[in-house]
Amino acid sequence: SEMCIRDRPRVHGYNGEIQYAPTPPGKRVVYELEQLSGGEKALAALSLVLGIQKYRRAPAIFLDEVDAHLDAHNAKKLAGYLRKAVERREFQCIAVSHKEALVEAFDSLLGVAHSKQMQSSQVFSLDLRQFAD
Repeated sequence: SEMCIRDRPRVHGYNGEIQYAPTPPGKRVVYELEQLSGGEKALAALSLVLGIQKYRRAPAIFLDEVDAHLDAHNAKKLAGYLRKAVERREFQCIAVSHKEALVEAFDSLLGVAHSKQMQSSQVFSLDLRQFAD
């Protein structure tokens, strides 16, 4: 991948731009993100965000269905990466996901279920560590 950061005079915070040209395995450099598949776009975005996280760490990251367009193999790779990063205490992670691979990678599960009888939502939690191998 190639990335170029262009800075402009600062008025309010960062006013520059980031030009990002990801290179999926076995393909040439892509200068237009529209040329990528949904999964490739997701991986490119995750690579950029997690690369910035490695460079300038935040104590926690929040991921909202970032694995929605990933196939099972790449979802599992993402889950493994996040699990190891959390274990190394690089950051804490809260992720919203419907994919089994990502849900299994974390220590606890929070869920929200709609109750028609109560006409409201109910929140539940489950400590997954008790089910670890």
